[in-house]
Amino acid sequence: RSWRSLPPCDRTGAGFSNSSCVECEHDFRFILLRTLNESASAYKSLNASFAATLAADAASLAKALRGDTAAGQPWHTALLLPSASDAVNSGLATKEEEAALHARLFSDPLTICQLSPFNTYWTLQALGRMGKAEQALFVLRNCYGGMIALGATTFW
Repeated sequence: RSWRSLPPCDRTGAGFSNSSCVECEHDFRFILLRTLNESASAYKSLNASFAATLAADAASLAKALRGDTAAGQPWHTALLLPSASDAVNSGLATKEEEAALHARLFSDPLTICQLSPFNTYWTLQALGRMGKAEQALFVLRNCYGGMIALGATTFW
C-alpha cells in the first residue's frame, strides 16, 4: 500500500503521454488524501478500527505532502492550478496557504479556465471551499458561458 507510486493523470493533460508528470503526481496524491479523509469519516460509525487506520494513513500522507520543495520553498509553491484545486479540496491547505494559492493561481481571469469543463469543476469546488462565491460565478460565466451561448446542451 504505497501512495508514493501513483499512475499518471490524464485529467491534467499529461496522462499516458508523460508518465513522469510532476503536476499529475501532486494531483493524484491530493485526491488520495481527500479520499482517505472522507473514507475515514464515513467509516467512523461502521468500523472504528478501519476508520482509525484510514485516518492514520491520511495523517502520514498529509505530513509527507507538507514537506518543503527540493529548493527549500513551501510545498504549495510547486503547484499549478489543477493540483492547487485538489490541495484545497483535500483539506491540506491552511487558510494562509489558501490565500497564497488564490493570489498566485486562482485570481488570474486568463488562466482560471482549465483544459476542460471537467477540470474546471474541481477549481469551482476549491473556490467554494475558500468562500470565493463571486469568483466562482465569474468562472461559470466565462468558462461555461460561451458554450451555452453557442447552444450547448452538454459541455466540451
